[in-house]
Amino acid sequence: MVEPLKVICPDCKCTLFVDRATGKVIEVRKPVEDQHEGEDRFDALMRKAKGRGDAAMEKFLQAKEREKSKFERLDSLFKDAKQRAEKSGDIGPKTRDVDLD
Repeated sequence: MVEPLKVICPDCKCTLFVDRATGKVIEVRKPVEDQHEGEDRFDALMRKAKGRGDAAMEKFLQAKEREKSKFERLDSLFKDAKQRAEKSGDIGPKTRDVDLD
C-alpha cells in the first residue's frame, strides 16, 4: 500500500493526509493547542491532559470551600433559630387537646 501524502495547511496548521491514488483527504489532524514548535504531538497532548487534571483539582477544591462555607452559614442560622426558640419557650412538643383529658 502506498503511503498517504502528508500536507500541513499554512492557514490553520492542520495536518491533512491525502490518498495519492484518489486525491481525497483521508484524515485531518487538528493541531494541539499550546503545541510548541518542533514538539511531539503526543508530548503536547500529555502536557495538556496533565493541565486539565490540575484545573479539575482546583475546581474541586473551590467547590469544597463553597460547600464548607455554606455548611457553616447554615449551621449558624440553625443555632440562631434554636436560641430564639429557647428564649421564647417554644421548645418541646406542643400541648394537644387530647393530652388535657
